[in-house]
Amino acid sequence: MLICAKLDIEGVKPLLFHTFPIDTLVKSKSKSGTTGMDHEEWKQTVLMDENRQLYVLPSYIVGSITAGGKQIKVGKSSLNKKVGATLEVVESRIYITDRFVPQEDALTKNSTDSVYLDVRSVVNPMTKGRNLRYRIAAAPGWKLTCTLSWDDRAVSKDDMKACCDNAGLFEGIGDGRKIGNGRFRVVDFVVRKH
Repeated sequence: MLICAKLDIEGVKPLLFHTFPIDTLVKSKSKSGTTGMDHEEWKQTVLMDENRQLYVLPSYIVGSITAGGKQIKVGKSSLNKKVGATLEVVESRIYITDRFVPQEDALTKNSTDSVYLDVRSVVNPMTKGRNLRYRIAAAPGWKLTCTLSWDDRAVSKDDMKACCDNAGLFEGIGDGRKIGNGRFRVVDFVVRKH
């Protein structure tokens, strides 16, 4: 039977935004800096609406919760394949509560601001060289709410809740997850029949 759950999470680590800009494949754009040193890079990789409110895509949530299922063993396997096969997020955009990107003249690199410009060195996997990465970040304390939908014949509600908890502890959402960014805690998980 199809069931839904309202999931509320709160970030315990910064949420970094660096979404692949699909339009770069379609047409060539002039850049404002050299390769790997573009201080305006964040403008093409941030997810914000016309009011400058930050949001994430459903795939971020599904991918994180699916990865959280790797920690839950079922026989010789784990839950991640079952979760990935049935889990959906109802919303097409999941807004970060009360997090708006400031206008450029007010945007700082101060990590105590609720939204700031994160600038750090990253390794280019192709060249092994270092580049600067410019990303918008939401400071810890960011919150979002979304609606999960899945078939409880494949994954029980208790197992789905455990996958969500594991996702926050071990996976996170957004960019820089391998260094611990995007981690969260589940504030509320309320199940209802569809």
